[in-house]
Amino acid sequence: MPPALVQIEHHPYQPRTELVRFCHERGIHVIAHSPLSVPGLLAEPVLADITDETGLTPAGVVLAWNVTRGVVPIPSSTTTSRVVGNLAAAGRRLDAETCDRIDMLRRPDFER
Repeated sequence: MPPALVQIEHHPYQPRTELVRFCHERGIHVIAHSPLSVPGLLAEPVLADITDETGLTPAGVVLAWNVTRGVVPIPSSTTTSRVVGNLAAAGRRLDAETCDRIDMLRRPDFER
């Protein structure tokens, strides 16, 4: 029996495009655990630029990028306003050009 979903590390530094595509082609849902806890990610200048353009926070941009790629992000927060903001950001979709800019953050050698 094939899996219904996989949970992976998924963020702009490690987008795992081939794995995500493989899963989607087989009807397997992809879940990104801790998509915002990557050191340095939320301080990336490209995310700040996109923040200015979209009105989202840097975290919101990363969450919207995940959802736009068909990946379910599961961020965590203990702050009510951040939980609400994260939920709202996950309801947004980014255009292809914006996603391409975020995809440029890919770091094949990234390790935690």
